[in-house]
Amino acid sequence: MKILKKQTQNILAKFKGFKFKGFKFRGFRFKGLELTFPLRLIFMVLTLFILSLSIIGGVSYSKVKESQMTLVNERLEREVFIMREMARNYKYAYLEDEHLFQEQVLSAAEDQKIKLMQNDLSARLLLISNDGTFQEVNNRRLSSVSITDEIIQRTKDSDEHSFIADWQNREWLFTFGSIQELQGTFVIAVPTSDIAASAKSLANYFLMAGIISVIIISFIISFIMKKMTSPLTDLRNEMKKARNGDLKNVAYTNSNIPEIRSLSKSFKMLMDQISSMFDNIDNAVTQLNVTGDELSASSGDLTSKQNFMKQDLQNVMDNSKKTQSTFSTYEETFMELTKLMDLLLTEFRTMKEKQNDMNETVEFGTSGVTAIIHALEKSHTAIERLSFKIEDFQEYSSNIKEAGSMIRDLADQTRLLSLNAKIEAARAGEFGKGFGVVASEVGKLAEDSRSAAIEIDQKVNDTVQIGEFFTKEFHLLAKELSIQLHNVNESSKMYQDLSSAIQVVNNQISRSTDEVENTIAVIPELEQAFQNLHQNTIDTIQSVEALYETTELQQKIMDETEDIRIQLVALGQSLSTLIRE
Repeated sequence: MKILKKQTQNILAKFKGFKFKGFKFRGFRFKGLELTFPLRLIFMVLTLFILSLSIIGGVSYSKVKESQMTLVNERLEREVFIMREMARNYKYAYLEDEHLFQEQVLSAAEDQKIKLMQNDLSARLLLISNDGTFQEVNNRRLSSVSITDEIIQRTKDSDEHSFIADWQNREWLFTFGSIQELQGTFVIAVPTSDIAASAKSLANYFLMAGIISVIIISFIISFIMKKMTSPLTDLRNEMKKARNGDLKNVAYTNSNIPEIRSLSKSFKMLMDQISSMFDNIDNAVTQLNVTGDELSASSGDLTSKQNFMKQDLQNVMDNSKKTQSTFSTYEETFMELTKLMDLLLTEFRTMKEKQNDMNETVEFGTSGVTAIIHALEKSHTAIERLSFKIEDFQEYSSNIKEAGSMIRDLADQTRLLSLNAKIEAARAGEFGKGFGVVASEVGKLAEDSRSAAIEIDQKVNDTVQIGEFFTKEFHLLAKELSIQLHNVNESSKMYQDLSSAIQVVNNQISRSTDEVENTIAVIPELEQAFQNLHQNTIDTIQSVEALYETTELQQKIMDETEDIRIQLVALGQSLSTLIRE
């Protein structure tokens, strides 16, 4: 089938173009325009002809222009020479009359200008004097004219007697010569455009001749190409008939060109071979349709059985995957259970160590509580004795306070006696001065005693208040110590109960630890049994998946076979339709 497809493509490719002896005849498109072989040949010939004509015309124009420039320059040099000779002659003739000499020279220059104009040269005659002034000869008179310093300098410095320069926005040919009689330089200026007029006429002639030649060559080549390509046109029409399905009535194309005649024979032989091949294809297509129907029926039956088997395999594979998922869950559960048992065993051991530490702590706490009880009892006894001492101190303070009151009363009485003594000493006059001094000192001593008694009384009051405060606080402290002593006794009983309970817990932890260790020893055996069962399940799933993949591959091959059968049937029908058409 691939060979047939390739041959058909080659045939269609030959319809689009053909080659003979290294030359390829085929149209092409250039920006939306299709140029055939005759048009391309005409285009190449005309391009070469126009290019040759342009080169020849350009060279001719350049040479003619150069020759014309040389001829005009030589003529202008002769005119300058003639003017120099005429000026010399006129100078000899009118040696005494300078005015008449000037008129004759200007008349001769004007005649030169007229002759040059008759030859289509718009000449201008200039006179540059030795003192730097310059004038133009116009209507037999000299008139001033503006000229560039560059032109003046070149007339002085140039070794030749002519040059080309720009003046008044035009290009001029300047030819000059020194005339001693005129005391200056005589210059003839002619526009180069006037000199090149004949060269332009020649260029126009070449252009018209080229256009006419192009038109004539185009008609000649078109006529020749029409005669040459007429057999190709007939052959193309025969190809169109073959393309439309008429392979029986292919005519032979006559031509004087051997390549085209050989191509026509080859095309006719090709059409005969294609016609024979199409008959064979028609028979093969009929047989292909019958075989395709049989293959379709067999493929449908096999596909139905394949689908049932595929469905059963899918169910087995789904159940196996569910089982595998369950085993995966069990495996995770066993792993978690192992971790939990290890953690539980570690916790039990830790708890046992903590319980032992707690037992030691409780024992230490019990002994500490007992020591606290003894210390509290001693403190309570000491505080009670201290309270009694403080009460005795209170009584002593009261006695001191009463003594202070007595001292204060005695000081008051002594002060009164000292006052009476002062009064009596004052009455005695000069004899009572010594007694008065003693009375004053006794008064001061009484006053100091009274102040000291007041201060003692104040201190005693403060001491009494402090003693009352300490008495009150010690009573409260004794009461609080009694309460704490009672609480400590209760705590001692609770420590004893706690120690008994901790011992019970220790026994239970020891039994639990033994049970966990036994469970951990059994778990690996149970896990190994589940792993063996899990591996068997995985092997079963892999076998089922391999079988399922094989079934899928077989189904894919059957689908591809069915697609190929459908394509073959469709191709057979297309070929049958094409052959019948």
